[in-house]
Amino acid sequence: MDTIRPFDHGHADLVQACHKSYDGRRLVTASSDHRLKVFDRKKDGTDQLVDSWTAHDAEIIDVKWNSPLTTPLLASISEDTNLRIWLEDPTMPPLSGRRFRPVFSQTAPHKTPYASLDLLTTPHDLTTYLAVINKSGFLSVLEPVVPDDPSAWQPIDEFRVCNSPPRGEETGFLVRFHQDVKYGPSSLVRPSNVVSGSSSRAQTTGGGGVALAVGAMDAVKIYVMPVGARQFSLIVQLDLPGRGSLVRDIAWAGGAASGRDIIACASQEGIVRLREIQANEDASSTTERKSGEYQKAPSKSNGATQTSKPTPTPSGIGAGLAVTSRTRSPLRAGGDSRPRYQILETATLRHPQVRKVCFSPTGGALATAGDDGGLRIWRPSITGEWLEFWEASADEEGVIGGDEIKA
Repeated sequence: MDTIRPFDHGHADLVQACHKSYDGRRLVTASSDHRLKVFDRKKDGTDQLVDSWTAHDAEIIDVKWNSPLTTPLLASISEDTNLRIWLEDPTMPPLSGRRFRPVFSQTAPHKTPYASLDLLTTPHDLTTYLAVINKSGFLSVLEPVVPDDPSAWQPIDEFRVCNSPPRGEETGFLVRFHQDVKYGPSSLVRPSNVVSGSSSRAQTTGGGGVALAVGAMDAVKIYVMPVGARQFSLIVQLDLPGRGSLVRDIAWAGGAASGRDIIACASQEGIVRLREIQANEDASSTTERKSGEYQKAPSKSNGATQTSKPTPTPSGIGAGLAVTSRTRSPLRAGGDSRPRYQILETATLRHPQVRKVCFSPTGGALATAGDDGGLRIWRPSITGEWLEFWEASADEEGVIGGDEIKA
């Protein structure tokens, strides 16, 4: 059994972000007090502070660990418009304020503060990518100039994901790589989903490309970069209906074993949408839908909208990785050259003031947390319908069984 209990972070102001390392042994917290803190999980289940230091000159918006497959590092962004990469120096004593040293810094384009970042290390070739987006919707994807050297990074692709919102308007921008370190190359990039001859490297190493979900105000856009390419292409877009439907968070399900590409999208109006992405490899053999369109489903008595399980098909984005190597994003090249895709409505869940969503490592459970101080955990029933089976408020402790939900 896993116990939900309060965590004393010790920050002097609001905690804006936190992230666990992929092995679950380390936690980093980022705060409006301009500080980062790193904690180690001890054998008795308690957390020990490793170091705390002033990392930026303004509130810190986001922080991430990279994959354990390569050199361990931290990346952080702040309202001071800076992106910084931090490397641990084990020769420095704990709690010295100097155990993590900055090895790279970059100022946001147009001096507009960054809004979100994410790190990915591909299991097949150990290439590290860093995606970062600012509050005007300008996305940059970087990689180290020299592998395993985090002191110098170079952009491999940069573009605006949507029109820049008016000054002073609330924004909703974030980035999430699809990554499944535990199960290796995900269902999105399996070699079986790469057309023969399109990439000999994918066939010999087991890799297939990179998939990136981008929250762009009131839409979620999925981009892919096939192996050997140096550019991302937009393959599908999910528009959030209604006013005030800003994207709050996005999570990928760990679906490498199931061969299904599922995302959860939390929006400002308190709705979490679970959607499966499928590609129509042969348009003549499937019902044609416009990109971003999904099947309507009946409402269930529990308040969540569901659909029946779709017929198993090859991974939608995996199939798209082969197709999109011949296409360009219409946002940058003009014209609608995207392949035909469909988005299947898996579930629509309601959590007032939802702020964060997170799948369990296997994708068998979903946690949602909101500004209402509540935490809810959802699981699919035997019929495939997603149901809420546990809930706790911020002022109480709770116990859950089964899959662990990792932040």
